[in-house]
Amino acid sequence: PDYIDAYNSVPTPGEIRQAEQEEMQVDAEVAQAVTNAMAAKKTKGKRKEDNQLAIDLIKKNVSVCRAPTDEERVQIASYSGKGGISGDLNQFYTRTDIAGAMWEVMRAHNGEMKTVLEPACGSGVFIDQAPKGTRVTGVELDSSASAVSDVLHGHTHDIQNKSLEEYTIENMGKPLD
Repeated sequence: PDYIDAYNSVPTPGEIRQAEQEEMQVDAEVAQAVTNAMAAKKTKGKRKEDNQLAIDLIKKNVSVCRAPTDEERVQIASYSGKGGISGDLNQFYTRTDIAGAMWEVMRAHNGEMKTVLEPACGSGVFIDQAPKGTRVTGVELDSSASAVSDVLHGHTHDIQNKSLEEYTIENMGKPLD
């Protein structure tokens, strides 16, 4: 009968646990690949190329209403801002190792942080390095950098494409750690 076939196709609890563990392993590997892409040293030409590819991937995914694949997320993480390559002197992103060390200093002085404001999040280097359990609100004026940060971190953090002043006025009185 059909109900027996349906019953036999239901995964066992052990199979479900194994699938969840494999998915967590893949997620950890992708997260590490994203961090590595953010940390990679590149020439100006390679930065321009990677930046354009990242923006093109985001636009393509938005146009077809789908999330990027893991491989696309890693490529998008290669976005490094416009500072030093387009006449823009304002977009120079902090290295991932420095961002991680700054989180450690903040944790040593403040203990556990539940909610944190990143007032100029760029592509999300500080968000990428945030301690587990910390929810970061990233504010970024540049629409390209904000889009990158949202693709990479918007599923677990809040990314706002606006000026810090606009965000502050809208959120007066709301506490952050």
